[in-house]
Amino acid sequence: MGKPLPSLSLPSDAVPSSSSSAPLLLDYDAPSSPKSSEALPAYDDPSYLGEEPPPFTKYSPSTHLLTNGKVVSHDSHLNTSPEALYQWIHDESNTPPRPVLHIEGTHKTLTTSYSSSGKTTSSTSTVTDFSIYFDLSTFLFPSVRVVAALPSTPRRRGTRTAHTSEPEAGGSRDIRGWCHDYTENPSSWKEFSLHKVVNGLDTGLLRLHVESIIRSTNYRGQISVSFPVSSRSVVVTPDNLVCRLRYSWYRWLFYLSFLWIITWPILWLGTKRWDVVDAMFDIRPGAEKDWVDRWGWVVMRLVRQKRSCNSKDAFTPENLRWVETHELAVEAEREERRREREGRGGRGGVCWGGF
Repeated sequence: MGKPLPSLSLPSDAVPSSSSSAPLLLDYDAPSSPKSSEALPAYDDPSYLGEEPPPFTKYSPSTHLLTNGKVVSHDSHLNTSPEALYQWIHDESNTPPRPVLHIEGTHKTLTTSYSSSGKTTSSTSTVTDFSIYFDLSTFLFPSVRVVAALPSTPRRRGTRTAHTSEPEAGGSRDIRGWCHDYTENPSSWKEFSLHKVVNGLDTGLLRLHVESIIRSTNYRGQISVSFPVSSRSVVVTPDNLVCRLRYSWYRWLFYLSFLWIITWPILWLGTKRWDVVDAMFDIRPGAEKDWVDRWGWVVMRLVRQKRSCNSKDAFTPENLRWVETHELAVEAEREERRREREGRGGRGGVCWGGF
C-alpha cells in the first residue's frame, strides 16, 4: 500500500502570520450545493440560447421583362448601393441566354391581274414555305464566367459611344469598381448593362449541315439560316418618368407617331451607359455535330411537313423526341400496310411528296 496523503489541517500551535496578505485555504467557505430550483439550464433549452435571429433573405429587386427577353430594373436600391448592384449582376448571370437555330424557306410567286379595261398588272410576292426554330440551350456548359471588359476593348464606360481606355485612366477596374462608378454618377439618364455572350458556337458548321439536310428533300426555294439569341441582356436604369417610358409599351406610341425621330436623338445624346460586364457561356465541344447526327432526320421531316412556329415555341430536345416517336409510329404503320398489300398480291408503294 502507498503512503497516506498528508493532512491539510494546521497544527494547533500554528498561528497565521499577520504580515502575509495571501489568503489561506481556511478563509474559503465550502460552496453550498445549488438547490433544485436554481439548476443551470440545459444547452438545448431555448431560454438559454436566447431569441433566434431572423432568417436571411436575399434582396430581390423589382424587374420586368421586355418582348425580346431583356430584363429591366428601375429599383432605387440598385441605383444607390454598389454592393446590391454587384450581387444582383452575379445573380442574373446564373440565368443562361437562349441560343436558337432558325431555318426558313421562301419562294417568290408572280401574280397577274386583269382590269376591266384589259390592262394587265403583275406583282411579285414572297411565300414562306417553312419557318422553324430550334432551342440550342443544351449546347451550353452549366458554368458561367463573369468578367469585366479589358481596357483594350471598345466599350461605353459611362459615355455615349464605345471607346478604349488606358489602364491608368481607370479602364482596368473590376466589376465592383464599375458598380461604384455607376451608382456614384448623379445623372438621371443612365443605364448599367450585363451582356450574356454565347462563346464558341460553330455557326458555319451548323449552317452547312442544315442547308444540306434541307436540300436533300429536293427543296429548291431560298433558304435562310440564322442564330438569334434571346434573354441575353440585363439593364438597370434610374426610376424616373423618362426611363420608365423608355422601357415600357409606351415607346410604341413614339414609333407609331414618328416622335422617335425627335426623342431618340435627345435620349442618345443625354444617356450615359456602362457596357462593361459580360457573362461568358461556353459551348460544349462537338455539340453541333452531336445535334446534327441525332436530330438531322427529324429536321428533314419537319421541313417536309412545312412546319411553322415562333421563337417562344422553339423545338427543344423533348419536342424533337416526341416528333421522332410519332414519325417512327407512322413509319411502322405505313410499313405494316405495305406488307398487307404485298400479302394480298396488290401493288403499291410509298412516295414522299416534293415541294
